Amino acid sequence: PAEALLDAARRNDASLIVIGMTPRGTLGELVFSSVTHRLSHRAVRPVVTVPAGWQPGAGNRLMVVPNGPAFLALICYEAVFSGDLGRYADQAAYILNITNDAWFDGSIGLAQHADTARLRAVEEGMPLIRVANSGITEVVDPLGRVTQSLPPEQIGLLDVVPPTRLDGTRFTRLGYWPLLVALLLGLASALLSSGRLRRPKR
Repeated sequence: PAEALLDAARRNDASLIVIGMTPRGTLGELVFSSVTHRLSHRAVRPVVTVPAGWQPGAGNRLMVVPNGPAFLALICYEAVFSGDLGRYADQAAYILNITNDAWFDGSIGLAQHADTARLRAVEEGMPLIRVANSGITEVVDPLGRVTQSLPPEQIGLLDVVPPTRLDGTRFTRLGYWPLLVALLLGLASALLSSGRLRRPKR
């Protein structure tokens, strides 16, 4: 694997190699060596090792800054997941979404990612400040309207005062229950209709 990684780095003219590292201890390194160890000794490019062992966090935390309103920070695709702002959502004044959309490379994904994040503002009745280093930077009010924005790939600065959040929305109060009830009623109606159609005529 080390040689394959070195070959890929040469072919792609990589200036840096980043690799995860699973600690084995001193004896394990001496007996087995490791891909990370062999790579760092053979590479002619800088190698950055990242300790392995990711663990789930405690959920979305309320971010508080001096002399400013509290907010919820969502990193990249965390803004895509509906109804997942955590237990502190009612204490936040706005949502801050920080993302790197460079890998979309000018595709429809730039707008799609931004539009999906706007849905969180409408669902939660909270303003959204979205900061994208190469995507769409914008400020969205609780009704989903874009009040300020920067176009993609443009360096700039927005002086922002977050719009006031709403007291609540039907989604924050009821969640997915109306949808689930509608689905169950539709399923029950379909089953009843199917039973009537199959009943033999006398």
